[in-house]
Amino acid sequence: MPTCWEVLGLERDASLADIKERWRHLIKQAHPDHGGTRERFDELLAAYNLAVNLAYEAKCPVCNGDGEILDRGGSFAAVHTRCKECNGSGKKETCK
Repeated sequence: MPTCWEVLGLERDASLADIKERWRHLIKQAHPDHGGTRERFDELLAAYNLAVNLAYEAKCPVCNGDGEILDRGGSFAAVHTRCKECNGSGKKETCK
């Protein structure tokens, strides 16, 4: 049985935007009203839902899921600041 990534034709580290873009492209071709089959449509929908959930759960690569980074700012003292990549959520990609 193929993984959600294989069904969508994406790498495991695909961004949420990449997942959505690829799904929109594939779902148009698979829709039963446009010559596709219900089975393929359902397969793509299930793969999309799983891939999106996995993307939301993935840890941010910058802060490793902490939501904060240690900022030395050129001085000896360090402070914790909110990660700019995930906006403090600790997730790989926030909802946009």
